[in-house]
Amino acid sequence: MSHPLKLSRVLICTILCSAAISTSMAQQAPTMIVKVFRIRYAEPAEISAAVQKLLSNEGSITVQPAQRRITVKDQRERIDQIAKLIAHMDVQPQNFRLQVTLLRGVESLKKDEVPFSVSARLQKMFPFKAYSEIGRAELQGRTGDTLELKLDKSYRLELTAFDHRRENLPFGIASNALRLDLSPVILQMAVDGQKPRQILKTRVVLSENQELSIGAGISENAREGLVLVLKALPAEKN
Repeated sequence: MSHPLKLSRVLICTILCSAAISTSMAQQAPTMIVKVFRIRYAEPAEISAAVQKLLSNEGSITVQPAQRRITVKDQRERIDQIAKLIAHMDVQPQNFRLQVTLLRGVESLKKDEVPFSVSARLQKMFPFKAYSEIGRAELQGRTGDTLELKLDKSYRLELTAFDHRRENLPFGIASNALRLDLSPVILQMAVDGQKPRQILKTRVVLSENQELSIGAGISENAREGLVLVLKALPAEKN
């Protein structure tokens, strides 16, 4: 027959051990908090897609597009990261101006073609000995816009402008200056009523007053080609 005192000691030990385990588990379990974010400028669906990548296994997100609200439940550490991400993405659209020039580079110009003077830097970039201007235009808009224009009857340009500050920069370097993220930049060519043919698709990031030249082939003839010149101009402040 078991001694009553021994049974009491075993029972007390069991209770104490269970309490210690429960306390330890409670201490290890992360504290979950709920935070509601009001989205002012960006698309809630776009913000939601980015936030989901930061959620922990226990985290959750609820989106109310009509109210432009996102409710996030997660650990405090994750909530802090998500708050920084939303602040980075939900920025007011910015005005921009862009100068677009399309050039034809050749071995030699035809008699009726007017030569176009290019910079020494552009001259070194491409093998063409002479240039003529196909078309030039100045675009104005706000980040988030998709713009289209015709550069003479044969060439059509389409581009979408974003605010590059919304992307995380290397080494955590922040920048308050607008950097235009043109993605994609699409140049099409249509000759004699034919279906337009895409001859260039790329992504360009420009700071104010920065100019970038991009080459595009229009045939297998390496002695002839196109050069698209994009320059970000100072724009009116919002």
